[in-house]
Amino acid sequence: MGWTNIRNVTVLSLLASVFFGMQFTAVAADWPYWRGPHFNGTSDETGFSGAVSEDKIQWRTPMPGASSASPIVVGDRIYCVSNSGDMGALVGYCLNRDTGDVIWQKEFVSGVEQPRRNTLASPSPVTDGERIYFTFGTGDLIATDSDGKVVWAKNLMEVYGPISQQFGYSATPLPFKGKLYVAIMRGQWDRKELDDFTDEDSYLICLDPTTGDEVWKTHRSSDGHDEAFDSYTSPMPYDHDGVSAIITQGANYVIAHDTTTGKELWRQNHNPEMGKMWRLIPSPVMADGLVIGVQPRGLSPFAIRPEAGKSFAFDESLWIFDGKTTDVPTPVYDNGRVYLMNGVRKLLYCLDAKTGKELWVGEVDADSRIWSSPVVADGKMFCLTEEGQVVTMKVGDSFEMISTLSLGGKECKSTIAISDGKLFVRTSEALYCLKG
Repeated sequence: MGWTNIRNVTVLSLLASVFFGMQFTAVAADWPYWRGPHFNGTSDETGFSGAVSEDKIQWRTPMPGASSASPIVVGDRIYCVSNSGDMGALVGYCLNRDTGDVIWQKEFVSGVEQPRRNTLASPSPVTDGERIYFTFGTGDLIATDSDGKVVWAKNLMEVYGPISQQFGYSATPLPFKGKLYVAIMRGQWDRKELDDFTDEDSYLICLDPTTGDEVWKTHRSSDGHDEAFDSYTSPMPYDHDGVSAIITQGANYVIAHDTTTGKELWRQNHNPEMGKMWRLIPSPVMADGLVIGVQPRGLSPFAIRPEAGKSFAFDESLWIFDGKTTDVPTPVYDNGRVYLMNGVRKLLYCLDAKTGKELWVGEVDADSRIWSSPVVADGKMFCLTEEGQVVTMKVGDSFEMISTLSLGGKECKSTIAISDGKLFVRTSEALYCLKG
């Protein structure tokens, strides 16, 4: 499918004050990426009771339209994106973390056509401590400095060709070690013949975050078919024992790329039977030197112990868990455990990260399906249901339901952000601040 884009990039006014990620020294209260400061769905903050109720709502700020993107928190500011009320434009927001007051709102892109079962406001904003990066399903990528001045802006489709997927482009860029990485893993849904697929338009791009100029572009080769090419995942960083890599998963393969050249370091095929309906939604997660992935459509999770130059068959994985877990939510890694949310059956699986052994399965008392990815802080897990219910659970050695709070605002898909002892929850109607 194609879209007509009339970009309207305007001046921002924002503050981005700290570096983040495994290679930066981050302020504990910041949540600079949709998977948190450690890229694994966790926060180091403590003191959470876990119980949420209406009296824990500190503020509510209405949003004009839906979005599947997650908010990020930098210092005392929150950045998020939204569709306009008529779903015809894409808007960026900056809010005060403590009051919810809107500091600024800007229409970045207008004249858009929404994809099926998703919105063009699905990629989350990110920061590297110097700039905020806003990305939209139209291919518009906008970088701003701390004064709100647009440093650079580019449209990925104008430079690299279509990025369209059956349900819309959703990958969030990755700032890592002084570069910005953008993954595009797609089929050819704009072609007339749906069986006419090729891997030629699947790649990982490394950009200079100060200029937006391309540093390198690497082709992600694949022998997949049909829907298998479509990946809605985001690139993730690997940094262990002196090895730094960018991990991408999609088009049947988990692939590690050298951060400086884009060279392929190793790959693993997790589609040994070459199934066609193999679109992928959950992103991979790193676990003390292991790479944890999930087969599409809620099939088996698995672990890879990286080995340079290796092409892994699926049965050469370190472990494979024989059970249906997550189709949509990205796994969480915390304290030696991997948590996987089956959002349809509302079951939470806890596995030992080193062995894949099932430690327990918890029944999640939720009002509807769970599309969003869970997050963990202080031994508590927080997630958001499709109907807008915030669910909190005790995790670790055992599972226990703690509380539920219905906020409404269907249809909800955004991941909760954690900062300064608070939860920031994006429903389709509003952004909420809850005391944790």
